[in-house]
Amino acid sequence: MKKEALKSNNKFKPYESLATVRKNLRVNWYRIPLDTENLRELTLRSNYQGWIQAGGHFAVFLITGM
Repeated sequence: MKKEALKSNNKFKPYESLATVRKNLRVNWYRIPLDTENLRELTLRSNYQGWIQAGGHFAVFLITGM
């Protein structure tokens, strides 16, 4: 097959290089209005919550038989 035929059948745009993407990409971040007290409450460590999350992962591990 000719190279021209292969190029014309390509429906997908080739990816830009990572260097170009890193240089040109601008993320539009949104900062929610959150006061300091609520932020502290949401970021508190909890051993109970940790055990619940670890137990859930362990239960999935046991159920799936990995």
